[in-house]
Amino acid sequence: MKNYSYDLNIVWENFELGGVTTHLVTLLNQKNFINKKIHILTNKDNAAIKNLKSSLINQNVKITKFKNLNCIFFENIILKLLYNALRPILFFFSIIQFYNLLKKFKKTPMLANCGGYGNFRSEMAAIIASKLRGNNQNFLLIHHSFFKPRLWNFLIQIINYFIYRIIIRLIFVSEASKTNILKNVLFFKNKKKNLVIYNGLEEKPLKKKFLQKFKTKKKLLKIGVLSRVEKIKGHEQIINSVEKMSKLNRSKIIIYFIGGGKKSYVENLKRKIKSINLSENFKFCGYLREESNLILSHFDLTLSMNQDFEGFGYSHVEALSLNIPSFVSNVGAAEEIFGGKNILLLEKNDDLVLKKKIEEFIRDSSNFKKETKKIRSRIKKKFNAKLMSDKFFSILIE
Repeated sequence: MKNYSYDLNIVWENFELGGVTTHLVTLLNQKNFINKKIHILTNKDNAAIKNLKSSLINQNVKITKFKNLNCIFFENIILKLLYNALRPILFFFSIIQFYNLLKKFKKTPMLANCGGYGNFRSEMAAIIASKLRGNNQNFLLIHHSFFKPRLWNFLIQIINYFIYRIIIRLIFVSEASKTNILKNVLFFKNKKKNLVIYNGLEEKPLKKKFLQKFKTKKKLLKIGVLSRVEKIKGHEQIINSVEKMSKLNRSKIIIYFIGGGKKSYVENLKRKIKSINLSENFKFCGYLREESNLILSHFDLTLSMNQDFEGFGYSHVEALSLNIPSFVSNVGAAEEIFGGKNILLLEKNDDLVLKKKIEEFIRDSSNFKKETKKIRSRIKKKFNAKLMSDKFFSILIE
């Protein structure tokens, strides 16, 4: 049998393009990893695979796709109930699946790269399978928050006990993610095993190019919202806030929603905007394949109104690094990024506060721009890609 030799195996269950994808691309494109042989195992229905392939500079990355048994979506309620009842059995088969997938590769370090955490996941099965294969170099990385399962919580907690005994380190992308997970998972309590490695932002050259999508007939304050279009991202709050503004202030702004989303939800938002006569103030751009820094460079202000939890928040961190002010919901790791309370941080889901902030920005943006410059310096020092990759490299490979 041919012996496959890799420096790092990464198991990654994922569905949408987002911060976890950005983190992985940024990490593997750094000098430490650029010539390393990397083997990524990801689910076939991962919508971010194409973007990952096109964004990676490293030519030594192999991607193996697997059939996801741990997260299958059903519209039919009976199928949903049946699937949830069978999830422990499917998780067992998932362990066997990864046991077979890993047999071709030598005992290399394995990073289980999780977005959220809490339910049965492929990364959990892979950790157990890797240990059964005799690999003692297993690591777990969690980006977001805990999602409590409706069923099987006790069983999953027991599985987590064994996973925690198997892994060498449990890594988080922020103190907020760490606090959230440790509060909800009973057995992740060893302080020496738990570690925070902040996400890092890669400084990319900015193309001198104007995107015609952002062309306007008259001079307007351009506001960007760069995220998936879904309920927890706060698009409805933004619409409600603009509706509360005076007609004069509304005439001075245009807001761009950039990112994909479920067609039904996007159409609902469009209908709402039309029904309250705000069509001139909003434009849906869908997912754009241009570099994110080029997209962001077209805006005077960006908004990140997450309603739930944000493990890091790449889009607003990148905007701030480009000296573009960003109003951000004070959830998750926001205060860690900003270094505490800040005039750019807003209480979540408060339409009136956001409305007042935008109107204040229209009148005089100077204070917001001064604060943005301070945060930009903090980002460059504490949240840069080299610092992140050095820490991961020292743990995973050195």
